[in-house]
Amino acid sequence: MNTPARLAAFAVALIVAFGAAFGLGRAVGTTDTAEQPVHHEVPASEHQPDSSSVTTAPAQSTDHQSTDHPAPEGGHP
Repeated sequence: MNTPARLAAFAVALIVAFGAAFGLGRAVGTTDTAEQPVHHEVPASEHQPDSSSVTTAPAQSTDHQSTDHPAPEGGHP
């Protein structure tokens, strides 16, 4: 089977698949969305952690040519 025939067959298959999905969706209709979604009330204290329990680590530098550490003996910096 040559390339143009394969592409045409693929296009036809896509049209059939999407046509079937569209037809099935029209036949089923819309779902009843009258119900309101349930919203769970969460106190603000649970959204934000207590500042006394939060610990942060100091930022780490990714600069490999930092002057904080001396170069190893006999090696490259």
